[in-house]
Amino acid sequence: MSELGEVISLSRYRRQRDARTQCIVVADADAAAGAVVADMLVSLGYRVSLCRTALEAFDAALSQHADAVISELGLYLPDGTPLVSALRAAEPSLPLGVLTGWLDHPDCYNGALQDVPLVLAKPLRLGDLALMANLLCGGVELARALP
Repeated sequence: MSELGEVISLSRYRRQRDARTQCIVVADADAAAGAVVADMLVSLGYRVSLCRTALEAFDAALSQHADAVISELGLYLPDGTPLVSALRAAEPSLPLGVLTGWLDHPDCYNGALQDVPLVLAKPLRLGDLALMANLLCGGVELARALP
């Protein structure tokens, strides 16, 4: 493979860009809660695509080449697959974070989140969300920052 071919084959989710050009897909079935998260991220300088369904979020993450996805825990594709699992299968290198108001949700315990290193409990604080977004969009730095 040529040097150019090697560069092109690198994962598009590991590129380094500043927050003004980074796209984060926010997936939350609750319109008000999703809008709050989206507004918080926009105030931090991120571009945000707000989605209310798992299918919409799945499509947006892949078609918009999102730098990260922050999803409400309980979103499922029409076939019953959890959004987080479907995204992990489709794009293993896509950084994923989960928000939940229900830490006792079954997905927290049945292994669906085993490879999602960042889970934030609602209600959110801007500093916590900023840290999550920064870690998710940091790509390689995320692997170094977490055990």
